[in-house]
Amino acid sequence: TGGRKTALTQLQKGFQFSHHLLNKGEEVGIAECIVVSFNDVYGVDINYLRQKALPLQNRIRLLSPYKEHLSQSFARYFMRVGLPQSTDC
Repeated sequence: TGGRKTALTQLQKGFQFSHHLLNKGEEVGIAECIVVSFNDVYGVDINYLRQKALPLQNRIRLLSPYKEHLSQSFARYFMRVGLPQSTDC
């Protein structure tokens, strides 16, 4: 539909600061693009994650430069500062 195409274009161009678009990876079984939302962020202890990852045989990971691009999108979203008043120049 037109609304979905417009939303996808906005994501592709990086205009949705609270979201990031990851491309599909059919070679690893991901047939559609993935949208990452930065609206809800959770902190998890690193040791807990390591314990959960140990028994897993295969884990899908982002490669460089894709993980850096995701990190930059995350930083851009959280670095946005709302000023109490706009600047009038």
